[in-house]
Amino acid sequence: MSTHNIDGITRRLEQLAGRELHQLLDLGAAAYSTADLIRLRGQWEAKKELQSWLQPRLIRLLACTPAYAALFTLFFFLDWGVLALIAVALIPLSFILAGIGWWLLQRFCGSQSLLQAVDEMIEEELQRRKTLNS
Repeated sequence: MSTHNIDGITRRLEQLAGRELHQLLDLGAAAYSTADLIRLRGQWEAKKELQSWLQPRLIRLLACTPAYAALFTLFFFLDWGVLALIAVALIPLSFILAGIGWWLLQRFCGSQSLLQAVDEMIEEELQRRKTLNS
């Protein structure tokens, strides 16, 4: 077997592993062992933590855009050309950075509704198994 094939297979397995939360929704939590559900819950918690950390920062970044426009206006009327150019350049830069941030957030964490559905599914299945074992 060539190294190229092994690298391709490894990449494919990594892609599939990254989509485990989606697979959980497709297959149902009953298809997973308790250890896997606990591991998936850990993945969910990490993604939820990243989402709750990044989302407010992206909103704040976009909320600063009107301030940059006001600063541009102020600097323009004060004839501070360099500062006015910096302020006006920050406006599209804020949108670009926020767009990249939202894209990365969706790519690595998924939507908030996906995370909520995964949480509910894992919690229900673990509670069901807990009552069955009691």
